Amino acid sequence: MTESLLSIAFQKKAAAVAVFHGLRIEYLDVHHASATGTKAVQSVYQFLSRTIVAFSCTSVGAELVANDRTGRALLFEGVLARLRDDGIPVFTFSQTEILPAFSIPPLRTIAELRALGLSLMPMLTDSASQETIDAALIGLLMQVDREIRSIFNLDHSRTPNARTP
Repeated sequence: MTESLLSIAFQKKAAAVAVFHGLRIEYLDVHHASATGTKAVQSVYQFLSRTIVAFSCTSVGAELVANDRTGRALLFEGVLARLRDDGIPVFTFSQTEILPAFSIPPLRTIAELRALGLSLMPMLTDSASQETIDAALIGLLMQVDREIRSIFNLDHSRTPNARTP
């Protein structure tokens, strides 16, 4: 059975999401929190929880955000900690993992990655924000990895990140 995945791209006061069922995108959205700090974490967490339930997502993928105490980092840390507390497997990917995963030779910039993402997923061209494209690329990376592992009978699970470094 194909698993559903919620992938997230965090911004200072927002989270863009893409829900994948297999390699197909089921849902895209951006949630903007009107507050900051713990209220923003709560608002985004509730949005993600509703999305997880609505689409029966079994895991979450996100771009690793540097722990630099910015609004984006605080939102990332707070929301993912709550999802982990709920028992949801969370996988994070650094830019140094994401950029080379889509091209040989490796891509060098996020702009190159987004352009490639639009060519791979043309349905994003008309309506997607940069954040939504980022979320879709993270989801695509995870789901393709799962498909390859399934086809070649490799270890079927990448270990979820227990905590943010």
